[in-house]
Amino acid sequence: MKPAFIALLALCFCIAGCGKREQRDEQAKIPTVDPSKHKRFIWTFETGDGVYSSPAVGADGTVYVGSSAGKLYALNGKTGAKKWEFKPSFLGILSSTAIGFDGAVYFTEHQKINALDGKTGAKKWEFETGGSMISSPVIGADGTLYIGSGDKKIYAIKTDSKGPANSPWPMRGQNAQHTGRAPKK
Repeated sequence: MKPAFIALLALCFCIAGCGKREQRDEQAKIPTVDPSKHKRFIWTFETGDGVYSSPAVGADGTVYVGSSAGKLYALNGKTGAKKWEFKPSFLGILSSTAIGFDGAVYFTEHQKINALDGKTGAKKWEFETGGSMISSPVIGADGTLYIGSGDKKIYAIKTDSKGPANSPWPMRGQNAQHTGRAPKK
């Protein structure tokens, strides 16, 4: 009796799951939006593939965002014009960027943490961990860069920056606490 009950229960889960999958597939079909028909858009920028991370905003208003197409972009925050792009060695950028007080832009790709010059996009340095990273870097008040890795370690890396950029949104969640609001001083 027990094996028949378990088989029946498994069949019920399968049937219930199949219907939900079709429903999820239908929800995943998001219609495209024509920006010219909506006055709320200030600008848009075509990245060539999906953007799965939050943008960060530098002190000068530059917007930094990565794409799963494998490029990190620096965009003029007022016009959306591309200032520069950086193509790392691995495919796709899934992490959000973090911007240091000195203007350095930090992001992860596969097993590397990269530091770029925020004005030019030139690589300053890279650090390789023992595992993949899809989490976003965070900059502490003293300029230490923190990142979790698939090798079951959290890395704390000393940078030349003296903390996060003095900007409205220097990293995911706006601040090191990811509260989306400026900390009280």
